[in-house]
Parts: sequence; structure tokens; C-alpha cells
Amino acid sequence: MIKNLLFLLTCWSALAHCTQKSTDEPGEAWHTGLQIENGINRGVNYTDSLGGTYSIRYIPITLTNDTTLSIQLQLNFETADYLDTNSREPFNLIPLTERWAMDGLDITDSLLNEIPKYLQQPSVSRVLKPGEEWLMAIGTVYSRPARFTGVLPHILFTHTTEAVFSECDWGMEEIPSSSAPLALGLRLRLGGNCLVVPAGQMTYLEQ
Repeated sequence: MIKNLLFLLTCWSALAHCTQKSTDEPGEAWHTGLQIENGINRGVNYTDSLGGTYSIRYIPITLTNDTTLSIQLQLNFETADYLDTNSREPFNLIPLTERWAMDGLDITDSLLNEIPKYLQQPSVSRVLKPGEEWLMAIGTVYSRPARFTGVLPHILFTHTTEAVFSECDWGMEEIPSSSAPLALGLRLRLGGNCLVVPAGQMTYLEQ
């Protein structure tokens, strides 16, 4: 009871900095100043213009610049190293616009028609000013029926700590770089397994 009361008082005095996170997420002890809130996985099945059937699974993500400097975010999923192997489902990763991340929004044909554009150019860049938020989503696209298991995006994170997600296979460098820019990673769920892949980078911009 006393611990709960102290926690509530702490949050009340510093409301802007008290955010509950999934217990799976890496801690924020290193204070990059980029706050990442990963939402709950969503998904829909669809048929493209050629008659192919696919699943898209995605998570809404809120990125907040909690520093006094502008931050440039570059999300890039163009690498093909992890896209197709004999032991896991072939899939593509794509960034999605704010409309995909909004609560209560139906997935319309107009949204689904945007997917080929994202598949051709699976990258996005944005500069966040101090205090600015960016609502977006990251999705996986794979054929139906799935050959092995579905591929679910789970956690976007800044890669600044060794031994994070040690239970996963890694498709990026496990030891973080000590120099700028800072790497972004994405944890994926594949049935009972997980995979960490590169997701881009963040850079502090001098004023």
C-alpha cells in the first residue's frame, strides 16, 4: 500500500515522465531522450489487385522527443537479409502513416491500396522538434496461408544496451555502437520465437 502511494505521488509530481511500459521492453536507464510507446498488435487479411492473399500485422507507435534538441529519425526496412530463409516465414517490413495507428479506425480499401507503395519504398524520415510527438505504425506483410507461422512486429527500441532480448535471434549487430547515430531495432514475434532486425537510426541535431 505504501509503495503504491509513493508511486502515485511520484507520478503526480512528474506526470510527463511516468509512462507504463511492457515488461518485455528494454529499460530507459540510458536516457536517449526518445520516448517510444509501442501499442498492441493489430492485423487484417486482404487480397491485392492480382488476386494474391496476404496478412498485414502492425503496431501503432508513439515517438516523443523528450530533449531540448531536435532529433532526426530515419526508419529503413530496405535490407533483405532477413526477408526469406528456409527456416522462417518470408515477409516484408513497412512503415505506415498515422491513419493506420489511430484508435477506432476501420481499415478501408483506400488504406490497403497504399501498401504496394510502402513495399516499394519501405523507409521514412522525420525530424522531431523538442517536445514533439509522432504517431505512426510499423507493419509486416506476408502471404496467406502462412508457410510456417505469422510474423508480428512487437517492440521498436533504441539499441544502446548489450544483452537486450538475448533470447532472440539477431539480424543486426548485438553490440551497440558507441558513436552517433544511435541504431533503432525492431523485435518481431514468430510463433514461439523472436527475431531482432535493424529498423533505422536516430540522430541529435545541433541548434
